[in-house]
Formats: sequence, C-alpha cells, structure tokens
Amino acid sequence: MSSLIKQGRGRSGLSKAPEGDPAAPPPEIALPEPRPGEASPGAGGVLAAPGEAVERLREAVPRPYEPVSDGDLLGAQERRDLTTCEAALEHLRLAFWVAGRALQVIRDARLYREAHATFEDYCLDRWSMSRPQAYRLISEWSLAERLLAVSPMGDKVSERHVRELLPVATVHGDDAAELVYATVAQADGVRVTAELLRDVVAIVPTQWDPAAAVLIIREFLDRDGQGDGGSVGRRSPFQTQTTRVRTGLADLATRLRKGKGGDPEQVRAFVADARRLLDQIEQSMS
Repeated sequence: MSSLIKQGRGRSGLSKAPEGDPAAPPPEIALPEPRPGEASPGAGGVLAAPGEAVERLREAVPRPYEPVSDGDLLGAQERRDLTTCEAALEHLRLAFWVAGRALQVIRDARLYREAHATFEDYCLDRWSMSRPQAYRLISEWSLAERLLAVSPMGDKVSERHVRELLPVATVHGDDAAELVYATVAQADGVRVTAELLRDVVAIVPTQWDPAAAVLIIREFLDRDGQGDGGSVGRRSPFQTQTTRVRTGLADLATRLRKGKGGDPEQVRAFVADARRLLDQIEQSMS
C-alpha cells in the first residue's frame, strides 16, 4: 500500500466545509516518515506503530459537514475531501491481502515467539482473531496479489472475489484461478461480481484444461446473456444447476472418449438412469 493520508483537518460535529486554496493538491495517501535510524518503507523498515497509523487516518479524514451549496458541482475543497475519503476506503478495501501476507510472515518466521507459544495464541491475544480467520487471510493473499496485477479493473478486486476463486486455486493452482478470473473480467459487457464468479467456478471442468476452460466460460457468459453487453444480473438457481449438469455431462463424455470412463456396465447403468430422470423432467412440464 503506497500511502496513508498525509494530513487532515479536525472538525467537530456537522459544520460548513472550510474554504480551501483551489490550486492546492488533493491530500495524498502516504505512510509515516521513518524515524531516525530506521529504513524507509519497502527496504525492510518499520512503517508505523499500529496506533500511529490509525491516528493518522483518523486525523486525515474530515469530520462530517453539511453541503456547502445546493448545486451538483463540487467545490475545490469538497473534491479534496472526496479524494481523502475515497483513499481511506480504498486502503480499507485492499487491506485484506496485505494483512494476509503480514500474518504469513509472522507465522512462518515465528515472529510471535517472544510473547506467545503459538501463532494461534498470538492472533487471538493480539488481534482477537480466530484461527480460521487468520488462515483464511493467509490463503487469500497470494491469489489476490496476482489478480490485482492482471485485472482490467485494477484495484477493484475484492476479498469476496478471491474467496470464490479459492476452490479453483486449491485444486488446480493459482494459475488456473487467475485464468478463470481474467476470462470473466476481460469479457465484453461483464461486471465481475462474487456471485458471477461463484457460478463460473461451478462450471469449470474437474479435469483442468486451460483452453477448454476458457471456451466453456465464454460460452457460459454468452449463453446466459452475461457477455457482449448483455445483462449481468444474478442467474436463477435453475440456470446455475442446469449449467452444472451440462458441464458435468460434457466432462464425462470427454473422459469416456479418452478411455477413462471405468466399468462399461456402470456407464450404461448411469446413462439409463439419466434418461429416466430426463423423461420424468419432461413429463412434469406437460
């Protein structure tokens, strides 16, 4: 994270926005200057004590105030306030993966060992953080960092996006999860949401083939009106379930063609059962 808010203005209660110099630059997000004898950020130095960083953020964000006019256009000071507030929100939104990396450093290097017997004790005592929460953040950060680097949306990758892609990363690796995300994010007219990623992950073939996965995802987006300027609304449970069935059957057919289907009698029995179920579905519609 390149910055924390450099300087703010203290205000109490609801007040009028103070007059500002229109030529003044908007507040920038900057981490505290290193103390004498400390290395600068990025060179292994201490960035700031936790309380100091929070205090700088608290001082930087203005206190709530009433609009300075009834018009829609923002004044120079209002624009600077908006920049400051959005920078603070951006800092919060991206903090999850940095926290995950920090936790892994503390765990792997056993930096907790002076005061705590275990990493789990440290997380609970120091941060009131449960073991599942800490390990979830650790599991997410490396994938999040990769997605931020390749995303056409830049820093709009959220923790929920990463969480929906973790099943792919766990089974097939971070490269596969990155490819799934990039295929969705680069499709025309698609707004990436956690719900959409969940649906896409559900139709990814169990036997990983990058080219086949890209083709299936693109067909999925086009067929359901998600791509090429189509709607990006939440798909119905029926659409999601039928897509999973189609994908599963296509995956099974591919395995059978490659001679990986197992016992032929079991395959025939499965096909017979599937036909019977499809007949029941068709009859229920009449």
